[in-house]
Amino acid sequence: MPAAKLESISDGIRVKSEADRLVTLTAAKSAATKIATDPALVDRSVDYFGAKILREQKNREDVAKLTVEQLRIDPPTEDAETEIDEDWLNMFERIASEKSSEEMKEYLAKILAGEIRKPGSFSPVTINTLANLTAPIAQKFQAVANMSCEIADVAFVITSHVPKARENGLPAYGISYLDLTVLQSYGLLASDLNSTWNFNFAVGKVGFDFGGVLHAITQKDPSEEKTLPTFKVFLFSPVGIELRRILALTKNEEFSSALAQWLDTQGFALPRAQRAED
Repeated sequence: MPAAKLESISDGIRVKSEADRLVTLTAAKSAATKIATDPALVDRSVDYFGAKILREQKNREDVAKLTVEQLRIDPPTEDAETEIDEDWLNMFERIASEKSSEEMKEYLAKILAGEIRKPGSFSPVTINTLANLTAPIAQKFQAVANMSCEIADVAFVITSHVPKARENGLPAYGISYLDLTVLQSYGLLASDLNSTWNFNFAVGKVGFDFGGVLHAITQKDPSEEKTLPTFKVFLFSPVGIELRRILALTKNEEFSSALAQWLDTQGFALPRAQRAED
């Protein structure tokens, strides 16, 4: 992407300047002084709202700077065919102004960068869900995502090798049944934990993302005609899929090894796969 175009994007997401903020604070204090009868109350009010305005401004600017960094690392390959929806931007700006956590700012920057590359990539529901996540819930979602696969725009956790996963969750990997229900309540997992997924279309043909690493499922003996059993899975919701894509995934090796052992008993293997450009 040309430098001028990148700077144009930066300008587009940049908000008020330092001079604008000082003018706003000065005008607010002047107006309050004229109408208030308690100077001490005025000072406290101005201090409070002044600090709030500055804090929100800093949060927005931090997200803007991180977004530009994301775009420099992974610039758009072509101009987007549509503009980002104005209502979407208004909602995003409001949420970005409220988030002081560095981790949350990174997430928001990835979302905004993704939306700049391809408007419509992230729904307003996804942004609201991210804004409402507590740190413990975000950590549980990260743990589940580290065990998940994505292929053909569907994300899921394979549970065929985990006894009674539908009733007990994945306690051996730090995820209880209660954790799953909480993730469902946040709209990150599908409401039905009894889902299945037929993976035979991909055996030996299509690589898939497994905990951030490209894998494939292959027959151990290609001369045999085998059919892969239908997987039992926990499906991610559309919101969960979108948020999964902004996470830095670290594949759960213990979970992966257990899945590979189960596949081995079925006559299949779980090797890493090469990307097309490798």
